[in-house]
Amino acid sequence: MYARVTVNGKRAEISLSRYCNSKVWDERAHRIKGRNPEAVTLNNYLDAKHAKLLQCNEDLLKEDKIVTAQTIKSKF
Repeated sequence: MYARVTVNGKRAEISLSRYCNSKVWDERAHRIKGRNPEAVTLNNYLDAKHAKLLQCNEDLLKEDKIVTAQTIKSKF
């Protein structure tokens, strides 16, 4: 699994070091289908990483640094 950060059309991808079967991936929701323990755990992990990426963006803004996809990736 990868997280993709896009700022002003520029992208950076970050490996999350997690894997899932493509058959259980919900393309529209960007989550694992189902409510089994494995799906819940992985979806919680994705939520935590999403929150961390948002925090990295906030931190860069507070530090008055230029926010780009690459600077967010570096801070992550």
